[in-house]
Amino acid sequence: MFKKIASAINAAKERKRKEKAAIEKKARLEELRKEYLRYEFPKSIGVSLSEFECIYRCRMCPQYSDEYRNILNSRKIMDFETFKVIVEQIPDEEGISVEISSMNETLMCKDLEKYISYFKERRPKPMVVIATNGRLLTEERAKSLINSGLDVLSFSLDAGSKESYKWLCGSDDYELVCENLLRVVEIRNSLKLDKPKVQTHIIGIKELSHEFGPFVEKWSKIVDFANVRNYGNWGGLVDDNGITPMDKAPEKRYPCAWLWCASKILSNGNVVKCFIHPYSNGGILGNIKEKSLKEIWKGEKVAALRKLHENGEYSKAELCQDCNVWSLFPDIWSDDGGEK
Repeated sequence: MFKKIASAINAAKERKRKEKAAIEKKARLEELRKEYLRYEFPKSIGVSLSEFECIYRCRMCPQYSDEYRNILNSRKIMDFETFKVIVEQIPDEEGISVEISSMNETLMCKDLEKYISYFKERRPKPMVVIATNGRLLTEERAKSLINSGLDVLSFSLDAGSKESYKWLCGSDDYELVCENLLRVVEIRNSLKLDKPKVQTHIIGIKELSHEFGPFVEKWSKIVDFANVRNYGNWGGLVDDNGITPMDKAPEKRYPCAWLWCASKILSNGNVVKCFIHPYSNGGILGNIKEKSLKEIWKGEKVAALRKLHENGEYSKAELCQDCNVWSLFPDIWSDDGGEK
């Protein structure tokens, strides 16, 4: 009898545990949907100040290949008037992230700080991020960036040793780049400032997996955030560059949340489907000089792309068929989803 009572009590506890877990999972899924399904305006906006050949030739980038480098063989640089138009179209709201970078090395833009300062003066609430490989980050440039109002400096260190860096990026500058990263943190700290937050990462591929632990352990003690960055294959454009993803994408594909949460603006004002499209002739959704970013975001072209993904017709959306970036977002589409 006592065994039956104990068994009933345990069964009741297990039911409660499962009910609680289901409620928590549903709440987590609803939070994720709220975060990623942005029908009114994107939460993440990439602004490309320029598109031309990079100073590096990295395996995880299309510019590793001459075919894609040649697509960017003419220098395309955003004029300041175009940038002003973009700034006016972005709401001054918290929860919006704006990455002001380039489809090459961001610090090659000599007026970068001017663009950042202009944005932060007029739109102080959105978070402004730049990404750089750090090769050109002199002490003078570091001070200038720190004083520009920049919120986050994302430092693409990418590897954990000079040997891996040489293999991955084709450069012998690993030690110099590490010194530049250390120095920008030292300068910021000496000024007793808490911004920009400085973060760095190592690329999450099998060839570098032996360096993950030491990299994160070392740099987490120096910068504000260090991690292993999930690897995206740029619509399949880098699949032949000799790198291996850590994990295979899930067998069951789901829509790419990028189409619901993020937008990319090129130097000529074109808004494109995603960050991959500078390496193609398609994906253009509109131009911010002709329509506002909000109008484009809520327009027919974006809605049609979302519908293709919802219907599983990925081959009909340029560069989506062989892409794995969708798997870097959580599955927010099914009730049993919500996990990356």
